[in-house]
Amino acid sequence: MAPSMHSTFVFMAPSMAMLATVVHVEDRAAGPPARRLVGAGIEDVNHELYGGLYSQMLVGESFEEPAFEGLSGARIIDAIPAEPAWPSPRRWRTWLRANSAAEKGRIAVVRDAVHGHQSQLLRDTAIQNYGLGQQGFALMAGKDYDCVLWAKVDRIEAARVTVSLRDGEQRASPVYSQWLGASSRWRPLSFTLTSNVTSHCGMVKNRSGRSGRRFCVQAKELPHRCYRCSGGFEIAIEGEAMVDQVYLGPGDWGRFKGLPVRRGVAEAMFQTAAWEVLRLGGSMCNAPEYRWKHFRGPRESRQPWQGFWHPYVSSGFGLFEVLELCEAAEVHCVITLNNQETPEDVADFIEYCFASDASSKWGTLRMSDGRTRPYKIFTLEIGNEQNLTMDFVQQVSAITQAIALRCAQKQLLMPQIVVGQNIDLIPNFESTQGRKVTEEMLKVLKGVVHSAWDAHIGGDAFSDVGDFKKLLNVSMSFFQPFGTQLVVLEENGVTHDLQRALNHARFHLVSSYQGDFVLMDTAANGLQVFNQNDNGWDQGQIMITPDQVWLSPYGWSQAMLSKHSKAFNVPLHFEISAVEDLELGAYRSTEGASRSGVGLRLVQWSGRDQEVNVTLRWPHSTADLSAEVLAGSLRALNGPEDPRTARDRAPRWSR
Repeated sequence: MAPSMHSTFVFMAPSMAMLATVVHVEDRAAGPPARRLVGAGIEDVNHELYGGLYSQMLVGESFEEPAFEGLSGARIIDAIPAEPAWPSPRRWRTWLRANSAAEKGRIAVVRDAVHGHQSQLLRDTAIQNYGLGQQGFALMAGKDYDCVLWAKVDRIEAARVTVSLRDGEQRASPVYSQWLGASSRWRPLSFTLTSNVTSHCGMVKNRSGRSGRRFCVQAKELPHRCYRCSGGFEIAIEGEAMVDQVYLGPGDWGRFKGLPVRRGVAEAMFQTAAWEVLRLGGSMCNAPEYRWKHFRGPRESRQPWQGFWHPYVSSGFGLFEVLELCEAAEVHCVITLNNQETPEDVADFIEYCFASDASSKWGTLRMSDGRTRPYKIFTLEIGNEQNLTMDFVQQVSAITQAIALRCAQKQLLMPQIVVGQNIDLIPNFESTQGRKVTEEMLKVLKGVVHSAWDAHIGGDAFSDVGDFKKLLNVSMSFFQPFGTQLVVLEENGVTHDLQRALNHARFHLVSSYQGDFVLMDTAANGLQVFNQNDNGWDQGQIMITPDQVWLSPYGWSQAMLSKHSKAFNVPLHFEISAVEDLELGAYRSTEGASRSGVGLRLVQWSGRDQEVNVTLRWPHSTADLSAEVLAGSLRALNGPEDPRTARDRAPRWSR
C-alpha cells in the first residue's frame, strides 16, 4: 500500500457531544474531478458596492439627492424604489452643514453640473460628509487620502476652495486650498490629504442625535447599538463656487492592486473566503437605466442612474471595474446584463470587451477609454429572474444570434451564455406549458457552444437542501439531451449564522457528486456593510465596517470548503453507518502527494449537542492527519467586537 502523505477532515456542526459513525471509503472515483467554481455575487443591495467595496469613502458624491434647506442630501428618505413597502424607509443624511459655517453664508442646489443634473452652490460656508449612513471614516495617522472635486466659479471675484479631514469636531489634517478665478468651465481640483490622527471606532447607542450621525439599522449581532467611527471630511468655500463630483479614498496603501477597491475587503473575498468566481448581477440589473454603455469611460463622465435598490447610486463603480477586479484577483467573472438591452447593444458589448484589432469600432473606443488590452473571457448572463415566457425565449435567441454573428465577423471568443430565468420545479417542469417553454429555451441554447441555466435556491431552512436535490434530479434528466448545464448564481436567504453555514456546506456536498453538471455555486449578496442593512437580505459572507472586515459563520463555511476542494476534488465511493442528520463527502486529489490521501467533508446538522466519532477505513496508510472544525450554536454570529466567535478551528481529537 502506498503511504498517504496527507488526509484531512472538514467538519461542520452545532456544539458537539456523543455521536459515532464508521466511514468506509473506496479508492474508486464516483465521478469526474469537480471543476465547479464557488464564490459569491455582488450588487448594489445593502450598499455593498457604493459604501462597501468601492474605495469611495463619501456618499452623495455628485449632490443628486434632494435638497433640504438648500443642501443636497441634508435629509433624505432612502426608500427602495422597487419595494417601497419593504422595509420601512429610513431617514439619514449624506451632507451636513458644518457647525462652524457662518450664518450669513449661502447654500443652494443649482441646475449647473459636470455630473448629473445638479451641483452644490456654496458661499462663505462649509459642509461635511461622514460616509454611508453617517457612520464615519476610520482615518489612520500618517496615511494619505486622495481627493478630487470639480468646481466652477462664475462670478467676477475669485473663490477659495478648501478641503480637510475631520475627527469629531476637530481637524484631522492640514487644510488644503486652491483659489479659482471666474470661468465658464468646470475644473477638476486634486489634493492629497494626510491624516494626523487615527480615528476612534466603537459602539454608540442607536439613537438619532441632532447631527444625524447616530442612526443605524439594527443588527442581530449588536441589538440597540451602532458601530461608528469619528472621521469625516469638510469642504469650505470662501467667496462663492459650485462643487460637484467629489471623490475621497485611500491612497495606494488602502486600495487593492491600484484599483478603486478597498484592499481589506478584496483580500477577505479572494484570500480569506477564497472566492473563485465573482458575479456582478441580481435585481440591480433590472433597473430600466442599467445599460452597459452608461458605465464606460472616465468615472466623472458617466451619468448617474436610478438604481433598483436605492434611488441614488454611484456610476463610478460598475461592470468594467468588476472585470478588472476579477482579472487582478485571478478569478472568473460573471456579468449580468439587463435583458432589455437590444441584441445589437449586447453584440457591441462583446466587441468592446474582446476586440484587439484597431479596425474594430468598439475595440477602439475601449482603448480610448483607457483599457488598451481586451478583457479576459467571462460568463455573460442574460437577464435576472425573468419570467418563463416565449417572449424571453425570443429575447435570448435574438441576443445569442447577434453575439455569435459578431464573434464570427470579428473573430472573437464566444463567452459562455447563462439564461437568467430562475429555474425551479413549479414554473419549469410541473406543467405542460412550463415544460414546453423550457424545452424551447434549451433548443436555443443547444446552438451555443457553452451554455447554462441559472438556479436561485434558498439557504436558510434545512429543507432547502432537499428542494435543491429534487431540482437537480429533474433538471439533469431534462437538460441532458441538450448539453446545457446548471449554475447556482444565488444561494438566497435572510441569515448569515451557523445554520446558514451548514446549509451552504450541504449544497456543496450535493453539487460535488453531480459531475460537471453544476458549474458554479455562488452566494447572493456576498458583502454586507454592517449596521446598514436596509432591506431583508441579511446574508453577507463578509461583513464590513469603516475599520474592519471579517467573515460571518457563512463566510467561514465558504472559506473552508473552497480551500479543501482545491486539494481534494475527485469524489469517491464510500459507505457510512446510518447516522441521522449527518452528511458526508469523500475525495482525493488528481495530482501530487495527496493522490493516496483522502479528504472528508462532514456536516452534522441536527441542532442537538453531539460529539462526533469518525472511524475511517481507507486502503492506504495515513502518515499525516489534519482537521478543521466549524461548530457552535445554530444562531452563532460574528460581530465587530468579537469577529472570530464562529470560525474554523483545530479540534480536539485522537488517532
